[in-house]
Amino acid sequence: MTDTMARLGSRVLRRLGLERGGRAADLHEALRKSEQRIVELKKLLEKSRAESEQWRAKLLASSAHEQAARKSDDEKYRARVEKLEARLAEQVAKLQERDAARAEKVGELRDKVATADRSVRAGRDHLMSIEVKLDLIEGAINVLDRRFRGLRSSPGGDSR
Repeated sequence: MTDTMARLGSRVLRRLGLERGGRAADLHEALRKSEQRIVELKKLLEKSRAESEQWRAKLLASSAHEQAARKSDDEKYRARVEKLEARLAEQVAKLQERDAARAEKVGELRDKVATADRSVRAGRDHLMSIEVKLDLIEGAINVLDRRFRGLRSSPGGDSR
């Protein structure tokens, strides 16, 4: 019963806002340790805040440096793209000029081929007419030759 009486007495004292002597010393020691721990934690918090600010500053500097580098890279990329686009446009213009020149040459060559074809046809026609004339002349020569031989072969000069 003493134990239950001690508990009952402790409860009554606590409700009144009082404590037993041994317990009060324990509580004072716990309070002193807690206050010391609070001071240590405040120092640690300040140190953490200071480190956090340093890291934040480094991060901002790094971020600014990264953004500047990215901007520089973007500008270099854009300049290179513009240079390549200008070069491409120049090459396309050259190709178009070459195509136009080739088309003109092809047109000229077609005209020359057509002229040559007409000339060849006219030449063939002339050759055909010359052959016909030569055939006629050959036929006439053969006829005259036969007549002449017929006159020579007949003793009396019989002409037929």
